[in-house]
Amino acid sequence: MNPFDAGSSEYDGEGGEYKKHSASHFASTGDWLFLSDAYQKWHSSSNQGLLWIRGDLDSISSADLWLHLQQATISMPRVYCVVDALDEMDRTKDLEPFLQSVAEFASWRSAKAKVAVTSRPVTYIEIPLRTARVFHLRLEESEVDVDIATFV
Repeated sequence: MNPFDAGSSEYDGEGGEYKKHSASHFASTGDWLFLSDAYQKWHSSSNQGLLWIRGDLDSISSADLWLHLQQATISMPRVYCVVDALDEMDRTKDLEPFLQSVAEFASWRSAKAKVAVTSRPVTYIEIPLRTARVFHLRLEESEVDVDIATFV
C-alpha cells in the first residue's frame, strides 16, 4: 500500500532513486500512517486528493530527535540533510535552538554529514549564520531561469 508504487519510471527503475531510498528504509517506520483509517480512505478515494496530517509534537523532545538522527547516520558512509524554507519557521522561539542543533549536527561528522539550508535572504537568519562556519551560496536569478526554462 505504498503511495510511491505507482508504476514504472526511471525513478523507480533498477538503480533508480526509489530503489536506493527504499533499501535504506527502516522496517516498520511509518506503518502507523499507512495502516490508519484516514490514510486508507484517502489513498483509495477517487474524489479526495488531500490528506492533512497534523499533530502536536511538543511531547517529542528535540534532543531525542537529534540523538536519533545521529544514531541513524552513524553507519552510513555519507549523509545529506536538506532543511528547506528555514525562513518559514517560527522565529520567536524555535529558530535559534534549531540553527544551533543544525550547526552541531553538521560539525559532528562534517566529513560525512552534510547539511544544506535554504531560505529567503532575511537578516534574522543571515546574522546567526555569519558567525558560524558556513559556506554561503546566493542564488542568481539568471542561473535559476536557465534551469526553469530547460525544465519547462
